[in-house]
Amino acid sequence: MALLTTFELLVKRIAPTPGGPANPSNAPFRRVVQGYFLTIAYIPDNNSADLSIRMRFTTNIVSEDLLDPNNRLYRGLTGTSPTNSNHSFVVDNAGAQTATLLTALAPLATSQPFESTPFTIQPGQTISAALFPNVGNPFVLSAENLAVRGYAEILTENGEPSNDQLLISAEQRGTLLDNDYPVFNNTDILDFDQISYSLPLAGGRALIRI
Repeated sequence: MALLTTFELLVKRIAPTPGGPANPSNAPFRRVVQGYFLTIAYIPDNNSADLSIRMRFTTNIVSEDLLDPNNRLYRGLTGTSPTNSNHSFVVDNAGAQTATLLTALAPLATSQPFESTPFTIQPGQTISAALFPNVGNPFVLSAENLAVRGYAEILTENGEPSNDQLLISAEQRGTLLDNDYPVFNNTDILDFDQISYSLPLAGGRALIRI
């Protein structure tokens, strides 16, 4: 297992709004939808076997989450289907995209780990993996209150050390939505923008062994 980075999923306005979404003065305070992106390259090292790996994401547990399901939706990774989830984990492997939900593990004292299903990478291959807010769930997009934070790890399918080499890069990417989105017609000109920033890797090394 290797510790990678922190992560942050957001569906929130970038600043407190003075008068609600319909107020033109809110234009600078648009919603941002932010996800977490990894690029993973498998560097052969005297080994030509395919490597099966999983991602683990650990989030906070706060006391009100245990009592209020809305707080849990906003502040943790929840859902059992694409219609009620607040997240989606997507692996793009040679153009084939697989989207799944993360599975909750037994909670720790103050944190909650989640794991992806295993996915395979071949020697010399580079794939991408991303954790998104599920804006296909209308409640997630309209509530404007999703803020899930934690840290990410990568491990082999069976959890045992393999000593294989992976080259990792990580970043956060966000889209600033027009205030009227998703309500628009063909004559509208919607105002979108995008942001991205690299995340420092644990230990300061992009080449890791798991």
